[in-house]
Amino acid sequence: NPFFEITLQDALIKFRQGMGRLIRRHEDSGNIILLDSRILAKGYGKHFINALPVQDFKRFSRDTRDQIFQ
Repeated sequence: NPFFEITLQDALIKFRQGMGRLIRRHEDSGNIILLDSRILAKGYGKHFINALPVQDFKRFSRDTRDQIFQ
């Protein structure tokens, strides 16, 4: 399957590189916010979740967002 063998692998590399640009030194910190619902809705989304440097994440919904931003 070319999508999984080529396209997905390239996207995961760029995803990891983007996180690497956020955290450069040991004392650096940052937040990664993914606003694309495909990460939860599509089968390939788990590859992106597994690529996160820390597996401690929170999922927000529209209801949660409304509570946070009031």
